[in-house]
Amino acid sequence: MAQTPIQTSHHKHLAQGTLIGLVSTVGMGLVNLVLRRHWALTLAPADFGWFYINYTVLFFTAILIDLGGANYSTIAISKEHAAGDTEAVSHIFFSTALYKVLSGVMGTIGFWILAPWLATHFFHQEEAVDAIRLMAFFFPLFCLEGHLFAVLCSFRAFVVGYGMLLLKFMLMLMVALRCGPSIRVPPLLFIGGSGLFCLLAMSYIVGSGRVDMHLRYFSLQGVGRYLIRGLWLAIFNISAQTVLYVDQLVATMLLGATAMAVYSVAVPIVMILYALLIILPTVSIPVIAAMWGEGDSEPAIAKLCSDFVNAMLALLWLALLVTVPFGNRIIALLFSEQFVAAGALLPYLAAGMILYISGYFCFNAWNAKQRNHTTSLIMLFGPLINVGLCLWLIPKYGLRGAAIAVCCTHAVMGIAGFVLLKVKMPSFGLAPSRALYISGCGVGLLSLSLWAGPVERLVSRSAGMAISAILLYLTLIAPMILPRLIRAAR
Repeated sequence: MAQTPIQTSHHKHLAQGTLIGLVSTVGMGLVNLVLRRHWALTLAPADFGWFYINYTVLFFTAILIDLGGANYSTIAISKEHAAGDTEAVSHIFFSTALYKVLSGVMGTIGFWILAPWLATHFFHQEEAVDAIRLMAFFFPLFCLEGHLFAVLCSFRAFVVGYGMLLLKFMLMLMVALRCGPSIRVPPLLFIGGSGLFCLLAMSYIVGSGRVDMHLRYFSLQGVGRYLIRGLWLAIFNISAQTVLYVDQLVATMLLGATAMAVYSVAVPIVMILYALLIILPTVSIPVIAAMWGEGDSEPAIAKLCSDFVNAMLALLWLALLVTVPFGNRIIALLFSEQFVAAGALLPYLAAGMILYISGYFCFNAWNAKQRNHTTSLIMLFGPLINVGLCLWLIPKYGLRGAAIAVCCTHAVMGIAGFVLLKVKMPSFGLAPSRALYISGCGVGLLSLSLWAGPVERLVSRSAGMAISAILLYLTLIAPMILPRLIRAAR
């Protein structure tokens, strides 16, 4: 089916945003990896494990009080901006920002009060009270930062948004490398980095004329309107983000912050994969929202989703071909032999993340039509399944049990996303013959890698067979995936 000029324009915006995000995220991923490696090797294991779990707690809390703001502001501002309604854009922007700041301040007060209890009963590290209270000041800035980045994506200012994030992390790394191994350094750097991002982003948004600065937009009425309209997106957003981090929270409660140092080494590698893959669902929200508004665009949206899902299926087997034989070597090269136990977690976490992104893209494609009830109700089951599996598997298998729970949960949610689109959009399909071919190649070559055994030395027979399997897989799969992705980008 030939694309209309408007659909071609939307695909170009999607391709441009994805490319910009990809380049920036590679840079941010490398910077974050060096930053986390620096702290893993210089901080005490207990302090390193504590900081990143504490960051996860703050992130999780920010999701709970977000109430769908990230997705709501992205979709609503995108539509009002396309219609040229600056007043509506300004109202949504400032009322949402006001809620973010107020809820962030309340969160800071809550963390300050609960710091002794969290240090003793959650982190199992009583001396961390002062550090928790210091980290609490990061919370309002963190909440506002997420809103500002979503708004920049709404305006399709992808270069500005991702560029500011990259600048933030580069400055943090430069300062961290010059500071000593103190547990106070990471919280202070995150406070300063988020503060700089908020200042630059607010200056750009207001200075570019996309919003009008006026006191009438800072209203409780605006906040109330935001809460009501974002209710279903709140349920979806809270559930979608909770399912990503709840395994770390449950594992910390069961095993303690010190044991989580190994898990905190495996997670950033997978989060680099997440950061790379989440770009397309992020930049696609305003684009697909505009496509839904044009009418008779369902076939084009269904084809876009189908091509993305098949690409993720191909990536799933590639990730397993890399992480199963090379997991230990990846950890040793990026961190040190001290954390090599994290290598066994990588296949589960990487596969789970790819399945999650696949389902998340499908859910967001339907959310962009502002039909959030079904996706929200489905996504609610994700955290419940994850918690249940973690409580069952972690006592039996430790950190590996947490990784298995994540993989199984994301597989369920990915399948749910495919089924939802098939029911709601009859033109959506997974191309069974193509999916079967991709999976057949993946299973066959992964079996070869498993037979060769794990790679302990890069110059060895098992390493040669694993690399050969990866190259052969890429050769067999490329003709099935690349032409469709190139046509979609055009």
